[in-house]
Amino acid sequence: MKLEAGDAYWDDSSRSSIKHLYFILGVEEQIGNTIVAVVNITSNNPSKEQTCLIYPNEHRNILHESVVYYREARLLIHERVYDDIIKGVIRKADSASQELLDRMIDGGKKSKQIPIEVKRMLKRLYP
Repeated sequence: MKLEAGDAYWDDSSRSSIKHLYFILGVEEQIGNTIVAVVNITSNNPSKEQTCLIYPNEHRNILHESVVYYREARLLIHERVYDDIIKGVIRKADSASQELLDRMIDGGKKSKQIPIEVKRMLKRLYP
């Protein structure tokens, strides 16, 4: 199984009681590894960057107004994410629609809080 941009999962390994939904925004072959750019979704509030709002009707797992939390975006090794799905540490969720994926990618390229290495990868993949 290969993970693709738009794929989503719940990370149940978090120490927090609040489980977040994660989306893969891009997949890139790098020297020796396949890397995935991952963002999580969190409840909206005024302290969060408002670059990409998501509403309940846009994804079946979004139950209230939320934002993409670009500040916590990460680059992860594809094989590790895939292995965690197989082991049940993280659970697959419904993928994002193309429209939602495009908005999240666009927001990532504009975000002032996203880690620079994630922004650079998004700009390479989606010039």
